[in-house]
Formats: sequence, C-alpha cells, structure tokens
Amino acid sequence: MSAYQKDKKAIPLIILRHSIFAIIFHWIQVVLLSLAIITGLYMGNPFLGTAIPFKYVHYIHLMSNGILTGFILVRVYYSIFTGDIRHFIPRRGDVKKSINLTAYYLFLRKEKPYDPGKYNVGQRIIYSSWFFGWLFQVTTGVILANESTLDFAAKYFGGLQTIRLIHYLIAVYFVITIMLHIYLSSTTNPAILQSIFTGYVRVKDGDAE
Repeated sequence: MSAYQKDKKAIPLIILRHSIFAIIFHWIQVVLLSLAIITGLYMGNPFLGTAIPFKYVHYIHLMSNGILTGFILVRVYYSIFTGDIRHFIPRRGDVKKSINLTAYYLFLRKEKPYDPGKYNVGQRIIYSSWFFGWLFQVTTGVILANESTLDFAAKYFGGLQTIRLIHYLIAVYFVITIMLHIYLSSTTNPAILQSIFTGYVRVKDGDAE
C-alpha cells in the first residue's frame, strides 16, 4: 500500500512499514513486558519492604507474563500467516554483516552496511533471541511458580537455584537489549522511529527520510 506526492521535483514514496495490528501489539507488549520485568526484579529485591504487599507484585507479575505470552503466540501466528516472519529470521551471511554493523556503531566504519531487509542484521538477531529467551523465561517461570509439583523438572536444569539464576540472567539480557533497541531506534533514523507510531515512512532514493 503506497501513495505518491504530486510534487515532481522530489517524489518521496510514503509506504506502510507497520500494520495497525503490529503497532498495537508493539505498544501492548511494551506495557506488559515493562510490568513483567519491573515486578520480576522487584520480587528478587523487595527494597520497599511491606510498603507494597508482595502478593500483589507477584500477582501482577504472573498476570502480565501470562497475557504477554498469549500476545506473543498470536503475533507469531500473525507473522507466519502474513509472511511477515521472513523479516525476523536471521539469514545466511548475517554473522559477517553483524561484525560490519557493530564496527559502524563503534565508529570504526564510516558507512553503514547495506541491508535490503525491513530490519537490519542486528535487529533480526535481537528479535529472534527475544523469542527464544522468552521461551526459556516461560519454562523457568512456570517451574518456579510451581516448585512443589514441578521439582522433578527442576532437576533437568540443575536444581531450583540454577533455574532462578537462569531466569534472572535472561531478564537482565532483556533489559540490556531493550535499552540498546531504544537507543538505536532513537538515534539511527527518526523517520523509521516515527513509523512505529503512524505505521508509515517516507522513502526517497531508496532511503527513509
């Protein structure tokens, strides 16, 4: 879906980058994931003591994770059904591209590596890692929430203490990569950042503006 401006001197192409469903999902995910991470970290270190009842924090944590898991499954189905999943799957040669992209962001390379996809190699790797990271979070979270009945499953991960460590480290990974995602989205290209609000992006001479 696209529309052309009438000015023939410069004809920027206004294209649909994100569907309304993708935009709504993104912002719902932001809210739910923020609640899940904040409550999860707080449960590990309830620094406010009895000011906030622990049972309420635990309830919010379970509810936000449960709803988020449902949304993720719907998003995966939507991606497969529409073919959008091809934008998220890492491709052959992405390892070399990721090295060049890292060099660009570290100011060791003047030009940003060309990537014809909707998302660059860094985004593809991070988005894919989030999916698998979330699978581990759900698995370890379910075991931790049912320690007495799923103690046999905990043995496959090396015990409950190991599961707690894995659960915590994955949460930290999410925090770090989300901060990286926000930073790169805010500084790389304002037009592409705007598309997560409007769905559209202006493209001229092959580049978003």
